[in-house]
Amino acid sequence: MRSSSRNSSSPRRDELVTANPSFEVMAAKYVKASGEELSPQHAWATLFATNNAPLTNFHLVNRRRLTVNGVNVTLRIWMGDDSGTVALVVDLPNPNDAPPWEPLDGRIIADGRSPSESPVALRAMPRVIPPGQCGRVALVFNRSVIEDRAMVEILRDSRPDFGIEISSQELEERNSPWRSLWPFAGR
Repeated sequence: MRSSSRNSSSPRRDELVTANPSFEVMAAKYVKASGEELSPQHAWATLFATNNAPLTNFHLVNRRRLTVNGVNVTLRIWMGDDSGTVALVVDLPNPNDAPPWEPLDGRIIADGRSPSESPVALRAMPRVIPPGQCGRVALVFNRSVIEDRAMVEILRDSRPDFGIEISSQELEERNSPWRSLWPFAGR
């Protein structure tokens, strides 16, 4: 009788074994999402993507308009007052002929003798950018990952879709005599 019950549970055991890889994938996604929810860098990225920079302790150090591969973008670079944290905020359009875009991942590729890749905290508003529409993408990272120059990339389906070169000079503080007198200068 025991052998028949073992045989009858065998297909169920097989189902559980085949479901296990999907469980591992789901568990990995959960760990990533819960880590992002608790990350201060992701919280800052959310504030910048939703145009709430005044609620942060960051100040604007650089702003420029540029054209990258025929796409007009606005780039703002913000520095944290008390840390080496940098926020890059990019207003960019999704081309008319492109599918809807949900920017989920970004990276920094350091330029140097041994190129290395660093992840960034990324948030976009709207979360999915429709074709022909403009979105704001905020990337937050530690300043120490850019020693001299680096390529900051926003990925689409794990491939670079937008990239911009950033130099360490662009991340330098723009000190002014007013900063010490007026704490809201540069915001």
